[in-house]
Amino acid sequence: GEEGELRPLFSKARVIFSLDSDFLGTDGATLEATREFTRGRQIDPGDKAANLSRLYVAESSMTVTGSNGDHRIPLRPSASLDLARALLDGVAGNEEALHETAQLHHLDLQTLLALASDLRNNPGASLVVAGPHLPEAVHAVVCSINHALGAPGKTLAWNEAPPTLPVN
Repeated sequence: GEEGELRPLFSKARVIFSLDSDFLGTDGATLEATREFTRGRQIDPGDKAANLSRLYVAESSMTVTGSNGDHRIPLRPSASLDLARALLDGVAGNEEALHETAQLHHLDLQTLLALASDLRNNPGASLVVAGPHLPEAVHAVVCSINHALGAPGKTLAWNEAPPTLPVN
């Protein structure tokens, strides 16, 4: 109910899922996103057990973000809502919807199961972002996923005065 926007904190996320969002290339504040994302991917030479963030990307065409993904899922734009809904169920522990969505849209089931498990096993350290061109319904489901993962206040920050707000 307040004006503002949620700002993803990529550097604080151990697991990131990009649903047709080219946050490293063309969507939103790409320089800030790139800086934040690379902070979570830096290797400390003194740390023998480097804990790099993992990036899963589902997208309709190859993007800069997709080319940097650890796991890439080719996805038709029309399947975005189905995948988001199935992932919401998968994060809650119900993997049946992931099976159905993988079969219906010819997606790699093992990658979807790994994604849901990775997100579920990293509460407060996971983040899901969706492309700005996707329908409102997809963004609503992504919001629900982020809430289920405990992202607000941890990997998502509230910005009351983003540059995209109208002057009035």
